Amino acid sequence: MISPSSRWRMNDSYANDKTTHKVSRDATVIFHPDDANRFGVKEGARVRLENEAGWIELTLKIDDIVQKGVALSYKGRRPKQERMCRNLNTVNPGLKSDMGESSSVHSIEVSIRPC
Repeated sequence: MISPSSRWRMNDSYANDKTTHKVSRDATVIFHPDDANRFGVKEGARVRLENEAGWIELTLKIDDIVQKGVALSYKGRRPKQERMCRNLNTVNPGLKSDMGESSSVHSIEVSIRPC
């Protein structure tokens, strides 16, 4: 899974802004159409992403803006404002990246299953 900034949320600094909250809507995860077919899920379904660090359930969007085998969910959401009071940090194991020993927060391996 990759978790870049969205157009509206570079981080959670403005998560309390009413306009940002309104346009951002529910947290989603985006799958390539072929991956959605492989998992047997349709647009709007809830899917669970999990790894050794934790889990999160998100609403599915389907779009070919992501490559096959990649899930995309935008970062910058406050847990208290989300369903189940969770954000993407629940699946961040806090490991260093393989390049430059930087944070690996924007690229994390997760397993995926329908809810």
